[in-house]
Amino acid sequence: MTPTPVTVPSEGEQLSGLLYLPDGPGPHPAVVLAGGWCYVKEVAQPLFAEVFAQSGIAALVIDYRYFGESTGEPRRHIDPWKQIEDYRNAVSFLQAREDVDAGRIGAWGISYSGGHVLILGAVDARVRAVCSVVPVIDGYDNLRLAHGTVSFRVLRKALETARQRLFETGEHSYIDRQPVELGAVGMHGRPGRAPVVRVIAAARRTGVIPGQLVGGVCDRVLRG
Repeated sequence: MTPTPVTVPSEGEQLSGLLYLPDGPGPHPAVVLAGGWCYVKEVAQPLFAEVFAQSGIAALVIDYRYFGESTGEPRRHIDPWKQIEDYRNAVSFLQAREDVDAGRIGAWGISYSGGHVLILGAVDARVRAVCSVVPVIDGYDNLRLAHGTVSFRVLRKALETARQRLFETGEHSYIDRQPVELGAVGMHGRPGRAPVVRVIAAARRTGVIPGQLVGGVCDRVLRG
């Protein structure tokens, strides 16, 4: 199935999207899909979007602002509330289309965005259904458990350094998603690597490399 590239305006930025339309006349029910912690739209969502479209549901996959082919600076900047706003503007984009049923729009999220859609469903009455796959509910505990003891200490130190640099110079820092050597021991003697490493490996196979993280925002996620 070949999607149609679209552009979704969101607070002055331009979100790059892929729209999967079902066969046959509309208006169709629709769903917005966006990625997890460092996903771009090509990594996992198209597999789900195709299934939705084959089942008669239009599916719009987006890159958040600052990510992938979307606009915005600094690049790879993770701000959960801005990402939720990108979801909401993608809903508005779908509502304006004649081939979409504006009264039957849902939201799908996975991992980090699985937490986004739970909030989205609570604050935006236009979203009539949500699908939350392995959601991040508590960012602090999720990162602590995913990284393991050693890696999490290294991550927190890197964030403190990045925050100080931003204060002193105004310059953003980019921090590796997993800032320890592979094979470091995590909790209970297990390797201290995060599950997202599997996503990164898949992205490398496709030639789409998820970015690194801007320290200030990751720090806000850790501290709420």
